[in-house]
Amino acid sequence: MLTGSALLLLGAAALHAEVALPSHFSDHMVLQREMKVPIWGTAGPGETVTVEFAGQRRSAQAGPDGKWRVTLEPMPASSEGRPMTVTGSGSKSSVQFADVLVGEVWLCSGQSNTEFTMSRTERFYFCGVTNEAEEVAAANHPAIRMFTSDSARSYEPRSNIPGCAWQVCTPESVREFSAVGYFFARGLLQELKVPVGILTLTYGASTAQAWIRREALASSPRLRPMLEQFDADVKASQTATNQSARAAALAKWETAVAKAKAAGKKAPKRPRVFDPAQDQHSPTVMFNGVVAPVIPYAIRGVLWYQGESITTGGVALYPLLQTTLIQDWRQLWGEGDFPFYVCQLAAYKAPATDPNSPGNLPATREAQATVLRLPNTGMAVTIDIGDA
Repeated sequence: MLTGSALLLLGAAALHAEVALPSHFSDHMVLQREMKVPIWGTAGPGETVTVEFAGQRRSAQAGPDGKWRVTLEPMPASSEGRPMTVTGSGSKSSVQFADVLVGEVWLCSGQSNTEFTMSRTERFYFCGVTNEAEEVAAANHPAIRMFTSDSARSYEPRSNIPGCAWQVCTPESVREFSAVGYFFARGLLQELKVPVGILTLTYGASTAQAWIRREALASSPRLRPMLEQFDADVKASQTATNQSARAAALAKWETAVAKAKAAGKKAPKRPRVFDPAQDQHSPTVMFNGVVAPVIPYAIRGVLWYQGESITTGGVALYPLLQTTLIQDWRQLWGEGDFPFYVCQLAAYKAPATDPNSPGNLPATREAQATVLRLPNTGMAVTIDIGDA
């Protein structure tokens, strides 16, 4: 039986959780210049958390749920790598971030066109930019940093993207950088002469609705049906029968892999076990997986390159989806009508099995162009420079 003193000690231990921040706060990060910069994380309930950076010292008290947030005042650009210290009143040690710069921060999002890397890699063996060897060798830009998220899809909003961190641009690291993000950052660096940070949140074949939060879809009579169908699909997939079928398929595959390995043969591919909450075509799943965790990290604006994946509702719904996404992201970040730039799809040789692919139709490009009805938007036209 625990004594009163022991119970008090256990209660104190529960109250003093170590202070922690999401992964997009890491060494080598870039903070947005000339704007207020939110910094947030978790600690023990009621704990006072203090953030120190560039001569500023800001404190906040963690709420009952352990969440805290402070806001740094606007700062000028700085290429000097400086430390940031985050200390909790009940934590045993502080959190230290090294080599933090202040400059321009942009969010780069969309499907595979945004995700494609500078080099041919194991993940994108068919990619690689024009003059890849020369471009990679010349990519020695310590003032450019990139944060690349994982590809997590989620039914509920996540609060963190574990295992990811900011990377300094070098010929070695740039190979895995988003090519679109890198060239945009390099252009800004050359023109503005300030550090540039790119938050790359992408996933191949993802639809526009996958990047929109639940509340925004639910508030639109035309978009709500796709959300209702998604919820019904998720509920159906969670039945005991479907769960047993998925487990059986995976068990059969694991057995086949073991037999192939013992026989020295090539292992069979992992079966596609459908889970609507893990399908990048489903509504909200990309927003929940990788966008929700980074809001409201201070940014200058957004780069968006998506459009081949158009499913539910077809091209007719795309202008509404695009508008809903932009307006909702702007509302969530609370920075006003920040710049939102889209890349119009280039022409490509559609496969014989799908000659009328939505991503290659003039109507899709017309739908993308409706972005220009919104304030502070722009569109890059690439129809003449695509890879067929």
